[in-house]
Amino acid sequence: MRTNRGHKKGVALILALLFIALLTVIVIEFSYESQVEASFATNQGSDFQAYLAAKSAVARAIGLLATDLADTELNGEPEMDSMIDPIPWAQGQPFEPLNDATMRASISDEYGKINLNALLDTSLDTPKPRDNLRIALEEFFIYRMEDSEDAAKKIVDCIIDWLDYNDDDDEEDEGAENDYYSSLDPPFACKNGPMDSIEELLLIKHMTPEIYFGDPDKEQLPLSEYLTVHGDWQGRVNINTAREEVIAAMNAAGVGISGAPGVFDIEEARAIREQVLNEPYTDASQFNRRRPGTTEGEKEGEISMEAGGGLRVNSNMFRIYGDGMLEDIMVRIEAYVWRTPLTPEEEQEGIRNQGNPPVNQNVPITGDIPMEATTQPSEKFRILDWRVIR
Repeated sequence: MRTNRGHKKGVALILALLFIALLTVIVIEFSYESQVEASFATNQGSDFQAYLAAKSAVARAIGLLATDLADTELNGEPEMDSMIDPIPWAQGQPFEPLNDATMRASISDEYGKINLNALLDTSLDTPKPRDNLRIALEEFFIYRMEDSEDAAKKIVDCIIDWLDYNDDDDEEDEGAENDYYSSLDPPFACKNGPMDSIEELLLIKHMTPEIYFGDPDKEQLPLSEYLTVHGDWQGRVNINTAREEVIAAMNAAGVGISGAPGVFDIEEARAIREQVLNEPYTDASQFNRRRPGTTEGEKEGEISMEAGGGLRVNSNMFRIYGDGMLEDIMVRIEAYVWRTPLTPEEEQEGIRNQGNPPVNQNVPITGDIPMEATTQPSEKFRILDWRVIR
């Protein structure tokens, strides 16, 4: 009897220990899950606050652009956009608190960049490449890739084939159409139309991440700081906001303000940029008057595509970065915003194109605009693209 009673006590003790161990595991697991859920809920709240801060930053930037346009209109000044406007939209906004988060806005002028979608002149019955922009883009890539002329031509030919309307078009000498892209792993189709984002360049034959993102040691910025798909539909560039690489490329194509077309001169472009940072152009008539190497007769003449015709002095399209931060969470909203210009002709152009290339528009600007579009107030701002990056 004593033996059986001792045996039962041992079994009971073991069972009690197992129960305690099991209970301990359950408590620890419950505690861990509770901590994870609490952390997840906190992160969700922090992410939401950072997102609201980013949205507020975008709204702040749009308000700044609106103030800039209103200031121009109230003062009766020429419609001009530069890096030193009285309303400092181009300077970037400082960090500002918003509830528990921090926000910041920065604005970039898309008209200060070469518009890839303008490479094809789509106003023709059969769209064809614009030779001046092809040259400008080739010169830009030659400089970026350190004088690799052959590689630059291949990239530009492939961009043109990516943009043209179908595979029935003549393939560029070094280009690629659907046959090439469908043979890749994984396969995909050639776009054969306007690009929706600058990142599409990474899909195009001969483009590499090294070319796209640039070399920081050489002070190269990503291609998104020089090229755009939301620029002027005729391929004109705002000389007041363009970087020196873009100025040099436009000069080399003969549509800038240089007296030596065909030459990519980065030092001359730096001098021009330094000049416009101190004294921006206010209208196109100044291009010849301030262009080096022109005679008095040429200075009085009209601007042609060979002398400043690829340039402009104002902008309608802007890229806005709205950043929201809370602790270790950051949310960025990237918005491309069309701002309705004050000039009636450009306003009507904007109603029709909204910053995009026109297709077969061999008609006057007002020819295909609905009547209500010319009689009703147009939207001051229109967001063409909106991306959230977490």
